[in-house]
Order: sequence, then C-alpha cells, then structure tokens
Amino acid sequence: MNPSSDTTPALWPLAMHDGYGPLLRAFFARYFEPIRFAPEAASRIRDIAERGPVVYLGRAANPIQFLYLNYLCLKHRLPLAAFVNEIDTILFEPVPLLMRHMRAMAREDGRETPEHHAQPDAAQLANVLLSGRSAMVFLQRPSTLTSVGAEDGTRLLETLIEVQRRLAHPIHVVPHMFVWDRHPEREARSLTDAVFGQPKAPGLLRSLWVLWRRYRNAFFKMAEPIDLRAFLAEGPPSDPSREASRLHEALNRCFAREFYEFTGPRLRPHREFIRDVLADPHLQASIESLSGGDHGRREALQQRASDLIDEIAAEPRIRWPLALDSVLNLFWKRMYEGVVLDEDGFERIRAALRKAPVVFCPAHRSHVDYLILSQMCLKEALPLPHIAAGINLSFWPMGPIFRHSGAFFMRRSFKGDDLYPALFRTYLRHVMREGFPIEFFIEGTRSRTGKLLPPKFGILSWLVQACLDESDADIQFVPLSIDYEKIVEARSYIKELSGGEKEKENAVALLKAGKALRSRYGKIYLQVGEILSLREYLSQRGISGSPDEESRRQLIASLGHDILFRINQVATVTPSALLAFSLLTHRRRGMTEKKLLERSRWAADWIGRRPAARFSQTLSDFPRALAEAASRFSRDGLITTQDTGVEVVFSPVESRRLALDYYRNNVVHHFVPAAIVMTGLRSFSVEAVPRAALAERIQDLSAIFKHEFLFRSRRDFDSELTAALADLSRLGLLRDEGEFVVRDRAESELGQVLCSVLEHFLESYRLCARGLALLDDQPLPEREFQNRLLRQGEHEYAQGELRFIEALSRDLFKNAVQWLAELGMVASEPGGRKGPRLLLTPAGKDPAQRESLLRRIERFLPRS
Repeated sequence: MNPSSDTTPALWPLAMHDGYGPLLRAFFARYFEPIRFAPEAASRIRDIAERGPVVYLGRAANPIQFLYLNYLCLKHRLPLAAFVNEIDTILFEPVPLLMRHMRAMAREDGRETPEHHAQPDAAQLANVLLSGRSAMVFLQRPSTLTSVGAEDGTRLLETLIEVQRRLAHPIHVVPHMFVWDRHPEREARSLTDAVFGQPKAPGLLRSLWVLWRRYRNAFFKMAEPIDLRAFLAEGPPSDPSREASRLHEALNRCFAREFYEFTGPRLRPHREFIRDVLADPHLQASIESLSGGDHGRREALQQRASDLIDEIAAEPRIRWPLALDSVLNLFWKRMYEGVVLDEDGFERIRAALRKAPVVFCPAHRSHVDYLILSQMCLKEALPLPHIAAGINLSFWPMGPIFRHSGAFFMRRSFKGDDLYPALFRTYLRHVMREGFPIEFFIEGTRSRTGKLLPPKFGILSWLVQACLDESDADIQFVPLSIDYEKIVEARSYIKELSGGEKEKENAVALLKAGKALRSRYGKIYLQVGEILSLREYLSQRGISGSPDEESRRQLIASLGHDILFRINQVATVTPSALLAFSLLTHRRRGMTEKKLLERSRWAADWIGRRPAARFSQTLSDFPRALAEAASRFSRDGLITTQDTGVEVVFSPVESRRLALDYYRNNVVHHFVPAAIVMTGLRSFSVEAVPRAALAERIQDLSAIFKHEFLFRSRRDFDSELTAALADLSRLGLLRDEGEFVVRDRAESELGQVLCSVLEHFLESYRLCARGLALLDDQPLPEREFQNRLLRQGEHEYAQGELRFIEALSRDLFKNAVQWLAELGMVASEPGGRKGPRLLLTPAGKDPAQRESLLRRIERFLPRS
C-alpha cells in the first residue's frame, strides 16, 4: 500500500490533518520536538504500510497523544489516520479548513445529515480500513471528575477482526504510548487521579500539565506491530468477541511490557510487600523447622525475621535516584571526562528484559560501581535494579539514600544463623517475582588488584535455586565490565595490599573523599558481555528438574566462573593498562618513548586478536592516548620522565610499582595462556622440549595459579593454549614439531616480556613457601603471617633476592596460602578475635616436602 494514499482525510472531522497553522506549529516545535522517539520505529511503520493498513492504537483517548502522533506522521512521512475515535479533531484544524467546514455545516443546516457523518464509529472504521487507509483507535475514554470513563475499545477491536477476515492483506496494529517520566506505577489511587484522570489515562488538563512539566524528559514509544492476520491464525477460529478479548489481553500485556521497560514494575506499598515476604510458605516452613515446634521459639523467630527484613530490604522511591543522579552528575563532570557506554549491549539488555528477569553481574572495582550502572539505566530508560550492597554501606547518611535508590543490604557473615539465609533467599525470590532487575557483585567485594576475584556463590546459588523451584522460570545473567582509566581508591588499595588496615566506611570517610572530587580520573567505560540464559545453560548441560546437591554445587561453580569469564572478555583495554603493562614487563630501568609506543602497540595488537576485545575510543589516536596516560601517571608519582637530550625515557617509580600493577592487571588475562607456555618452556634447559613434558609443566603452572586467573573450563583452557601456541609460533618464538616444541627466540625481547607476566606471582609464591618457617614455633593469625611475610619480603628485596616489589601484596599471599592449604602444607584453626590462625600440617613440617615445594616454584623462575 502507498502511504501517500492516506494523506487526504475522507471522514470529516474525525481524522488526522495534513497540515497545521502557525500557532500549533510553534507549539509542536516547543513541546513536541524535545520528546524522544526512535527513528527506526518510523522506518518500521513505513515498511508495514506497504503491505496493508496501519492502526495506531492507544490506551486512553488523549488530544495531546493524537496531536503528537499527527506531528510524527507529518514529520516522518507516515500514513495519516483517516479515522480517530473519542476525539473531536475539528478543534485542531487550520483556520481556513475550519472556516470551510463551518460554511459546509451552515449549508447543511436543516437538511438530512450526510450518511458518513451519521455512521457509528465501528462502521466508519470498517469503511476506512476496507478502502486501504489507516486509522487511530483508543481503547477507552479517560475517567475524570467531568467525564465518566468508557471501555469502548473492545467493540472497535471486533471491527478490526471482522475487517481483517474480509481482507487478503494484513492489518498491522501499532500500540503506542507516552512515557512521561521514570516514576513506576503505584497501586494506590489518589484524589488527583479521580479528578484529573490516572497517570496512564489522563484527562486533558492533566495531559497539558504533564506535557508542560516533563516534555524534555519524555519518551514516545511505538511497540512492535501486531500482524492481525497472523494473530488470528495463531488460535482456533472463534467469534469476533472472543478474538477481540484475546487481542485486548495481548495489547494490555504489550502496554505493560513497554511501560516496564522504562519504569520497572508497579510499586506496591512497602509494608504490603514485606508482609508477603514474611508470610512466604518457604520461610514459614524454615521457621517452623528451626523452632522445633516450640510456640515461644516460633514467635521469637517471627519477630527476629521481621527485624532482619527491615535491615535487609530496599525501599525504592524513584525521586531519590533521580535526585542522586542530578547531584552525582555535578561531581562526575569535575572528576571524569565522561562515561562511554556500550550502546549495542544496552539494546541486548532491553531485549533480555522482554524474556525473563534480568540479573546484572558487574565487575567490582570501585564504590563508583554502585552508582554508575543505575545512572546509565536512568539515561537509557531501563528499569532500575535492586542492588546487593554490603551492610557496611548502610551508614548514615548514605544508607537511607542507597536504600531508597534500590539497595538491599547483606551481612558479610551469618555463620551459624540459619534464619538469615532462609530469609534472604525468600526476599530475593519475591524481588524477582515482582519483576525488579537485580544487581549483585559476583566477586563479593572490590578487587584491590585490578584482576577479577574468584566468584562468591552465595547470592548466585540462591538465585539459581529460586529459578529451579519454578519449572518454567528463567533468569538472564548480564555480565558487565565497568572500567576506569584511573581508579578513585588507588591509594587506599595500595595501603591495604601493603599491610595497612582497611578504612571503615562511615560519614567521616565520606568527608575525607572530598579530596578525590578535586582530581581528574579520565573516562569510565561500561561494557556488556554475552548475556547468559540460565535455562539455556541448564539445557546445554543436560540438566532438567532439580539436580542433586553435588550436581547443583558444580553447576553454580561453573556458572560463576562462566559469568566472570564473559566479563573478562569485554573488559576495556585502556591506555593506562597498556602503558603499565609495557613498563612493568620491561627488564631494564626505563624505556624510550619510541620503545614504549612500540611495546604498547604490540600489546594492543595481541589483545585485538582475542574474541570480543574492547578498546578505549581514545586509542584511535594512539600516541596521544599514551601520552595522556603517561601524564596522569607522572602527576600521581607512579612514573618519572627524563629527557636525556637524545630521547625522553619513561621509568616506573620502584616504590609505586604496586600501584602500576593494578592497571597492568586490567589486561594481564589476555597474556596468561601464552605466558604459561613461555614460562613452561623456559623451565627446561634444552631447546627441543618433549610435548608431553611441556604439557605437564603447563598443567602444573595452571594448578599453581588456579586462584589467580580465571580458567573457565579445562576444555576452554586447552583451546586457549592451542591458540597461544599458534600465536607464539607466528611470532617465531617457538616451533611446533609434533612430538617436540622447539624454542627459537624464547630469550628474545618478546619472549622475556611474556615470561615477565608471571614472574612477580612466582616470586610471591616462593616467598610464601619460604615463609612456612615462620609457623615453625607457633600458629599465627593469617593477617600476622602476611605482615611478617611483608617484612621478610622487604628484606629480600633490599638484598636483591626478590626482584619485583609488586610481589609484596597481601592479595598474592592470600591466594598462595589457599594453594598451600589445598596441597596439605597448612591448615586453619579458629583464632578468636584476630580471626583464624594458620598452622603447619605434618607435611608442612617435613623439610623434604618444603624443599620439594620450593624447587617446584623456583624451576619456573629465571636462573641467576
């Protein structure tokens, strides 16, 4: 069908107009132009108009909505509606046309009314559609103080169905709506609603008021068109009234879904939601079991559950995140150069929201993470998530602000408290049931090193169990990488890793953060990884129903590592990360500017060959991006620059290498498989290494570093190693000759760079192995053991026994101790106020086994 055929309205006066006078055109320019509308929706309507009539369908008759849609049709050359119900469009006609119509009415005065004027709406609509023209239909009349609402739409939907059965080509129904703001719909109705109409079905006065107040932030949404011919073919033949009811239900679901995408679910009164959580049958069964049938004990548990839910639960009020967004934007403009958003990724999130509840799983690098994702959801008009936050963030005044912005709070430990996890699981189940997205940090805490931490399985396991409890439920996990060119907490992280105490979050700490607000931190990047459907994940693994406890444990562990792997895949490669990597893997004191650029380009090219790699936009001007990163590092005292008269030389400040290591760790995972191969090769004294022997060394290194790096699965790690061997062969660092792998240029500069990736890790693990002697006399609290290792390491560094000062890191010590515990060299025992104590096992006390452990690590370090 030709859209231009719709431009002349035949049924006067209930039709769109093909032009407006200067006053309305000025009104449109002022109030309609700023309203956001997706141009691709207009393209979609032009396409379907070629195949048949278009019916623009709105929920409640509204003159503003009629005028805006008429404005859009003229602006984007869409078919004009030749029929409109419930609105007298004569009020908006251009004056010349209005005068002609008035003269026509005068001539007709006293005569019989022309047939097309007297026809009921249903007949007029049928005539318009049968003649191939488009129409505009509203389902109801708004209910206000002066106008009783009428549900008229079902009758006109019957007309649509009757006409469709007479037509060979399809009628396309296009639901449309205004979204004026981010306020979710509330169940409670107010006096304002009774007088001026409900927010989603406003009267004229309310429409004008809302337009005047909110036109700058409003959206006009056109949903996916419904092919009426295909819709009727989906069900068994039925009478038009039943088909109209089915269509009406589908349209209501469509309106609800489209509003949900912008505003989130309808908000029930908070106390009502809390009562439902506390009355949940699963929770009540847990309380009954814990009470042992004792009435007094049951009552005490009920009261404690009521107290705990008040501590845990979010109490979202949209005004709070909106106000917080305005305040934060003022700070971000001072601190950051902007947020770079993965636009395509957010469209994938929007599509996922239509399928199942969404769970955001961001990497956790900064306290800014809590804020930035919600702000981007506001910017992109997505529902705001409920955010899992540590109870340490509930301090005044931020606690109430976070709670009203969607945060719910979780204790760090609840060992021995069976009621708390039962209540928390129930709360999560109800949050998902209400339709709120959930955001939680799968690492459990902020990474102080720049690498992703191993997954924590608490919330993840509860979410999975909630899905398994309902046979047709699904969850869409959204991996997110939030990356910073410069981290706000850099100094506090280095202080903690170097032995200092973590500063407790409170109002005083908040005031101290004022210094950070006067600094510049470059850009923030938000990348969306491959979205993971839990049901598809289960299906791929052949899991149906409720798995046994061991299978469930393996499933959750695999799922957690898979989510983190997808985050790592899309972590943004920043100039800061490339610069830090190049400087810290260089074996000499400094690098010339030319060498630094060459090394950084090589690193970027290497990463660029990895699937799904994402790069900072600034790297399009590579030299400038590196220069700006170097300038930031120089201002912060991390590097020095020296003009030798020949060329500028860049050098890391030895005492600040640990700070640089944070940025190197942002990209180190891209080099780990190749680094493991090269380090394994270097551990042999011969040039031609048997493949089986090399595979054994590679397996040993991956076992040593299982807590340092993410290996999604054995199969995936093997494929990454195969790709690494191919890359190394291409670079000429080795030759794969079947039974043997031959080192060609393993001692070349690039070979040394790749070996340097793991050297400080190995030095740290060697220090821990030597430090077992510190436990010979008595067990030590783990923190005290780490402090003594730091002092011992500083002594070795001063003597030159330890080469890399970044090896002196609490995080590396913690992972090394975990590995030693798995080897059976150390164990842990309760230690009271200072926490668990480390003690030697019989194997750890055996000098021969300790010496064997040292040799196992040292063979991978360069020979002196």
